[in-house]
Amino acid sequence: MKHIFYYLATLNFVDAVCTYIGIELQIISEKNPIMNQILLVDSLLFISVKFLLSLLLYGFVLFNKVPAAKWIRNLALFASIPYTFICMLHVYWIVTFV
Repeated sequence: MKHIFYYLATLNFVDAVCTYIGIELQIISEKNPIMNQILLVDSLLFISVKFLLSLLLYGFVLFNKVPAAKWIRNLALFASIPYTFICMLHVYWIVTFV
């Protein structure tokens, strides 16, 4: 279970960097309405929120507080699939259009 939290935290970090780069280069847009509102307020706030979310996930692992419930494991596994695809798309768009 710890590996899934590490993986999601890393994906979130990569997504933050790639989204920021893609938006600055005007080749992608933020589709998550909550994160888009944060981004509209300030790009530094956007990056900070994304990094803090990653740190929170890393913190669960670091302090050995990863929830053991099966539904959380399943949710984390389910979330990692589309998130992996999204991060791959971000990298592809940045590499292709830069």
